[in-house]
Amino acid sequence: MKKQKIVLFSVILLIGIFLNQSLFAQVQTNCYKVKSGESKSILIENGQLYRITIKSCWYSAEACIGTYLIYGLNVSDPKTQGRPSVLVVAETPTIDWRFSYRLNGQYNADMRITSQGWGDQGLLIVVEKLSCY
Repeated sequence: MKKQKIVLFSVILLIGIFLNQSLFAQVQTNCYKVKSGESKSILIENGQLYRITIKSCWYSAEACIGTYLIYGLNVSDPKTQGRPSVLVVAETPTIDWRFSYRLNGQYNADMRITSQGWGDQGLLIVVEKLSCY
């Protein structure tokens, strides 16, 4: 009888651990340097979450920076107006880039980040694709 209780308790404990398992974050990071006045396209996949940080600097004396959370939507659906969902986390009062979008495949978007030419060092773009496993 005591062994049966121990076995039953062990099974219940294992089921509880299995049901309450946590997910682990996985981050895939890519960095890009874009010359002043040029642009870079980033693939934003439908259903994926990204964090993008951008820096533009002028002679190491002034800088524009911004961080954005981006969730890929079905950009072929008219409700999305052809754009993923973009949340501005933080940005300096002035920025040296602009975003534009176009359909890539059936649902994904190409997010084009274009330097406006203010920073003599161009843009540094850090793209983090966030997921769980």
